Amino acid sequence: MTQSRFRFAVAAWLTVSVAIFMFRLIPAVAKYRLQGLELINQEFERKHPPASVIDLPPDSPWPTSTIGMKGYAVKGFDETNLPVFSGVFHQEILALAHGKVSVIEARQKTQPELKKTFPTSSDERIFQAAVSGDGKVIATVGEFTVIRFWDASTGELLETIEDDAPTIAAQPDTNEHSRKHSNKLRYSDTGSRRLVAAPGGCLFAIGKMDGSVELWAARDQPLPDRDNDLTTSRLRFQPAPRKFHRIARNQLHQGEVVFLEFTLDCQSLVSVSSWTVTGVESVIAVPGQPARLKRSTGDTARPAVMRTKVPSSEIEWSVPLAEIPTAFSMDAMSQNVVPVGKFGSLPRFAVADSNQVSLMSLEDGSLLKAFAVKIENSVSNPGISTSSLAALSFGSLGGEPLWTVERRNLHNPSSKDQLMVSVSAWDTPRGRRIASAEIPGHLLSATWSGYGMKLALVRLHEQGQQTRTMTMPWESPPASPFTFHIWDVRIQQRSTSFPPKAISH
Repeated sequence: MTQSRFRFAVAAWLTVSVAIFMFRLIPAVAKYRLQGLELINQEFERKHPPASVIDLPPDSPWPTSTIGMKGYAVKGFDETNLPVFSGVFHQEILALAHGKVSVIEARQKTQPELKKTFPTSSDERIFQAAVSGDGKVIATVGEFTVIRFWDASTGELLETIEDDAPTIAAQPDTNEHSRKHSNKLRYSDTGSRRLVAAPGGCLFAIGKMDGSVELWAARDQPLPDRDNDLTTSRLRFQPAPRKFHRIARNQLHQGEVVFLEFTLDCQSLVSVSSWTVTGVESVIAVPGQPARLKRSTGDTARPAVMRTKVPSSEIEWSVPLAEIPTAFSMDAMSQNVVPVGKFGSLPRFAVADSNQVSLMSLEDGSLLKAFAVKIENSVSNPGISTSSLAALSFGSLGGEPLWTVERRNLHNPSSKDQLMVSVSAWDTPRGRRIASAEIPGHLLSATWSGYGMKLALVRLHEQGQQTRTMTMPWESPPASPFTFHIWDVRIQQRSTSFPPKAISH
């Protein structure tokens, strides 16, 4: 009798244990299945970018126009390293710095394709890249206090030059790879240096966190000018130069240089500064986020925009800014030789902060026009969104429209907040919105091509922001939560059967 009770107790214990195990396993399997479906959906969107949702304001200054956007995945591109990302367009070529350097051919109305990935050293992440105006050289800066020059056609490393004036953002590093360099320093902040190229010849500029600006050029070559499509004719068919040097270094700003760009004739450089940096709080950068920087206590430096001559760095004019700049763009169309009042305008550029865009004269820095670009700026009411402006570009219609890219967060008390990327077109004479297109996801980086024709976007899926709490033994590595697409963007006519409407979220 006792043995029978023991067997019954053991059987009951096994039954209850199996029931509890199955009760816990079934939700886990279901959760794993849902996570798998999310990854499948992400992979599908990576190959098939979502259609944008268009918002046409009832009082649009261009009542017959709307935005046309078509996104393309990049054939052969690996997206796993996209938290460290910056890009620059050179005609139909996009040079990406995403830990390494990738060159992508991005023709209009066709799928972009990865052409080459430079054989960069595996011990250094590349933060920024710029293509020379003649298309022959790509300059890069990364973790080490060096600037590298590459042959754009072959990917060959032409020259590596040590930086003899590193900023405070370069921290001591004991890594064996850092010890190869004379100062044994390493950058963790991806934005500690700003690298740009002139629109002609082989001329580069670097703006630094300490407010200094450097000019770099090829040795034994004349600086670019306006002749022959911004390229010196006798150098057009020669191979890429192999030697480079710094031709100028000047302390132009008190605060950090956050934007800079050459004028179309390559004779001047416009630079924009932010606030004064005194140190770095976090040495190791979090993926997708820059290192935290220390701002000086009682900082008296004001943001400023300045135009200087090349290569003397003589200041042509300097204008203080009221707010910290978040985006900057030069209107190339206004610098062309076009009579004002027909298809052109006064030479101008745009500086944006979190609330408005300021159009300023390239000739003297005077304010031409300012207007607000935030569609909604309150979070106290249901359905209201907050936004931050991330990128600007002037269009090809005589500098119109002005394109903006914003990170938007739609707050809705009755449902989960939605993260979106908002692309808007603005009529600058009236300071009014023409139309907007919205795409789901959290914006990490946005890069416009010249004249606002193409837009490279890196987005993070909302699902990808949550850490997976369970894995299976047979599970393969999860797909990257980042998506990288290149979008053809344009203003197009809309039919009368497509009336203005508000976006339904």
